[in-house]
Amino acid sequence: QHCATAIALEWLLAGGQSISCGFANHHHFPPLEEVLMGLKLHLPDLFTGDLSVLSELRSLYEKLSGQPVSKMKAIIGEDIFKVESGIHVDGVLKNPRTYEPFNPHTVGSQREIVLGKHSGRQSILYKLNQPDLSESAAHSILKQLKKRCSQLGRNLSDRELRTLASEVQNDKQTEIYC
Repeated sequence: QHCATAIALEWLLAGGQSISCGFANHHHFPPLEEVLMGLKLHLPDLFTGDLSVLSELRSLYEKLSGQPVSKMKAIIGEDIFKVESGIHVDGVLKNPRTYEPFNPHTVGSQREIVLGKHSGRQSILYKLNQPDLSESAAHSILKQLKKRCSQLGRNLSDRELRTLASEVQNDKQTEIYC
C-alpha cells in the first residue's frame, strides 16, 4: 500500500493500460487522486483532465461514506495549502513553487495564510496589508500574536489580528504621548 501510487504510475508510464484505484487511502489500492496528479505532472501535454473537481469529490465521498478524509491527505486534504510557519509563508509569497508542487486551484483548493504561534513578520505584513507598518510595530504585533495564540491554543482569525494590531498600535501611541 505504501508504494501503490508509485507502482501504478510506473505501470502506466511504461504502457500499462489499466489499474484499479481507491480513493483517499480508504482502500488497499493506489489513491485515484494521487495517480491522476502524478499523470498530470509527468505528462502535462497528454493529461487534459480537470482535477479541480477533486475537492468536491472529497466532500461527496465524506458525505456518502461517512468517513472523513484526513485534513493533511496528499492532493485532497482540506489543510494541505494552509501555511503558518514564517519561513514557509515568506517562501510561498515569493515563489509558490518553493513549497507547492502544483497550484492549489488545480485541485479545486486555494492557499490560505493562517496566523499562529509559528507565524513570522511576513504573515503579519501580508495579512494587515499595511505597507507603512514600522519594523517595531510589526515586531510588537507578532509578539502579542504568538502570546495570544499560545493562550488560546488556536490560530487567530484575520479579524482578531486586526483587533490585536489596533490594540498594540494604540498602546504604543499611548506610551509615546503620555
